[in-house]
Amino acid sequence: MLSPVALWQAATWGMLLSGIVVGTWEFGDLVFQSRWRYGSVAATGLMVPVALGWLLASRLVPVPWAVFAIILVVSWMWLPRGWGITATALLVVMWVSVVEGLWDQPHKAFVGAASLIVLALLAPVVRRHQPQNWLLWLMLYVVGIVVVIAISGLNGDSGSDAVVSLITALFAGVYTQGHAARVLTWNQTQRRANEDTLTGALTRYGEEKWRKALAPTQSHGMVMACDIDDFKWFNDTWGHNAGDEVLKEVVKRFQSVVRPPDAVCRRGGDEFMLWLVGVRLEDAEMVALRIHGVVTGTPLLLKEHSNDVGCSMGWAVGDFSEDLVEAADQALLTAKRAGKDRVVGAKDMLETIPTQPAGVSLKVLASIAEAMWAPWEDAAVMTDDTGRVISCNEAFEKLSGRSRRELQQMPATNPVPQTSMGIYQEMWHRLNLREPWQGILVDQQGGQMTWWTYDEIWPIETGQRTIGYWARIRAGAPDERHWDPLQPEDALALTPVFQPLVDVESGEIWGYEALIRPQLGGVELSPDALFAWAASSGAVARVDQWCMECTAVALKDAQMPDGRWISLNVRADTLDEPTWLNEFLDRFPVSRERVILEVCEQDGRPKNIPSWHALKQAYPGVMWALDDWGSGRNDIDRLVNMAPDWVKIDRSWLLLASGDHDARSMLAEFCAWAERTGRHVIMEGVETAEEVQLCKNVGIARGQGYFWGRPAPLMKEGAGRGCQE
Repeated sequence: MLSPVALWQAATWGMLLSGIVVGTWEFGDLVFQSRWRYGSVAATGLMVPVALGWLLASRLVPVPWAVFAIILVVSWMWLPRGWGITATALLVVMWVSVVEGLWDQPHKAFVGAASLIVLALLAPVVRRHQPQNWLLWLMLYVVGIVVVIAISGLNGDSGSDAVVSLITALFAGVYTQGHAARVLTWNQTQRRANEDTLTGALTRYGEEKWRKALAPTQSHGMVMACDIDDFKWFNDTWGHNAGDEVLKEVVKRFQSVVRPPDAVCRRGGDEFMLWLVGVRLEDAEMVALRIHGVVTGTPLLLKEHSNDVGCSMGWAVGDFSEDLVEAADQALLTAKRAGKDRVVGAKDMLETIPTQPAGVSLKVLASIAEAMWAPWEDAAVMTDDTGRVISCNEAFEKLSGRSRRELQQMPATNPVPQTSMGIYQEMWHRLNLREPWQGILVDQQGGQMTWWTYDEIWPIETGQRTIGYWARIRAGAPDERHWDPLQPEDALALTPVFQPLVDVESGEIWGYEALIRPQLGGVELSPDALFAWAASSGAVARVDQWCMECTAVALKDAQMPDGRWISLNVRADTLDEPTWLNEFLDRFPVSRERVILEVCEQDGRPKNIPSWHALKQAYPGVMWALDDWGSGRNDIDRLVNMAPDWVKIDRSWLLLASGDHDARSMLAEFCAWAERTGRHVIMEGVETAEEVQLCKNVGIARGQGYFWGRPAPLMKEGAGRGCQE
């Protein structure tokens, strides 16, 4: 049993030894590790046993056998590659042999051998689970220390030696665990700083460290600047998770083709830099083409759809420097301006690079579009900037009577004789202005059967260049008369219908919106298609006026009750003719004070009207409404400067607000603002009781939609009669 004084002395010696051990470890980390990769390993495996051996040999401090074994336990727990383990084990054996006199005391050899055997069996278990599971680590450490001290007791060591060993083990264990945690955190921080978390490519910081670590013989080679073509399309079409998958797959392909000394760096977004050590100028182009082929040669599967990946690359060869990076960047810009998805070397930048249609960019877009076209019944087609077919859906193949391969081999322009050339000239004029075109054309199959089609064509743009077009085509019934869209009066009939405008709270009708149901050659036609045809033939005002005249006749025949409002859709071309429209309003069956003129969402301000304020002044007495607010070409300019009396909210906002709290809050705030500024809100497209309740909740007092009534003639005797010019 130890006396209090002996216990106090043993604890003091234990803390002193712990301080020496920990101080030696920290000295190794601070001094050696910054200059030598294995500095801290050497400090632990060599300096600590040497320091303890020196204390023992000098008889300055009592150093029990167990302390050496404890250092061996700690070394096994956290030192890499066994360097410290091996060195410590050798020094322990040396100490047992020399200091304790192994040849004179055979039991010393037994003690040393038994301790080493226990530690050898314990070490693999500790190395496997430390430091992930701290409780298991602690249990194994305690078991190891207890076994070591128990075995050292066979040597006849005193109780004070056990206390010294326990104190040293306590401090060494706490330090080791903390050191391991710091090293793990530091390694993770370094990895996050050096490597892009998403792709595993080097960051700019990691790229800089990689360059500094290069040997002088490795500081020359090839640099490649790379951009994924039209990467935004992947995000916008499939979502950002799909975009992340594209980035990861591209980096994976880069890494599969570069060598171990090379580096793949992500400089931001979809921009990458490849550093290829030792590549010579004469081999550079072949290397660049091979890398480009690996990246773009295999389609990428996204959402169960195959998508081609395009990549623009620029390369330069020389001494690794920022000047070389700049040269590669300039070559990349040249590749992108020349049509993307190609490889350009810095040596080629001064040569003339022919501008070609960006076929691969369109190919990428076509693969995305084909996924959207799959469920369509309407025909869809994508062309290059000359009109040559790139891709189409099955509905277009059936409509044209030709396979996709046949269509791709046809000339870029293939007009049908029955369509006036004026229509085609107007179409190309609009498209050359980089504006969408809508219109009616005559189509035919196999040069025999013909019918009219409603075509919508949009330019596909990259930067300041139109690279192609895509079109959606809806076909009508075949027409044997081969009518000319420029002379359609004898084929067009209009039927006015009216949809109730109601009070949301009570459901009472306070007015009607006048709508038109057109037929062309006996075939029903949507209003959008009607005005697209009118725009293609320069007859928007004439057709709109005709629709309004038909509405006036229907209202006069129906004898609508007094006090009801009538809302009329008016196109910009009609608003540009104040004389006609004012005369029409003067003889309209409903007084001006109860007429609402709805500005069409597809139209901008009339050409001959200098401002929205001037538009209101040109038609005194009537009320004004913005139609389908939240879609089309509606903008803040007309909302503020026109100061409409009514704002008709598009159904798309209602659908969004039904499932999104933020959209619902925004709608409520908008309605409150409208009421504060003297405007009234009408919610369009209300179809269910739940949507009626939503209107009430956000403060919308007026609405229209199928819930209250579908568009229909006001009186039975007027139904289906139409109005024919």
